[in-house]
Amino acid sequence: MTQNLNYHLSTTQQRCSRQFGFKEGRSIDHALHELMQQVKKCRGQRNQTAIISIDIQGAFENLTHKSIEEKLTETNCPGNIKTLFSNLLKDRKVIITTNDGVSQHTQIRGRPL
Repeated sequence: MTQNLNYHLSTTQQRCSRQFGFKEGRSIDHALHELMQQVKKCRGQRNQTAIISIDIQGAFENLTHKSIEEKLTETNCPGNIKTLFSNLLKDRKVIITTNDGVSQHTQIRGRPL
């Protein structure tokens, strides 16, 4: 499923060339290397350099399933990939057993467990 989605994003040029996360062959090490190359280049040109780093922790966990499906539709994702994601996200339930009994609720955001 991930390979199919990655292939679709690559062939339709919907991926940013500076993306490192969730991209095969690219990691935080690659991101840091590219960042340091840019810093060295700026320092060599005697330019001032400022770096702002933002780690959006839990970004996927806060997306609603509906927004994921809407984005797949908006980007003309092939039907088979969209159906796979829709089926994976559909009718998800979280069930927790506590001292007071069983608690259950419908999961409408975040990744399936």
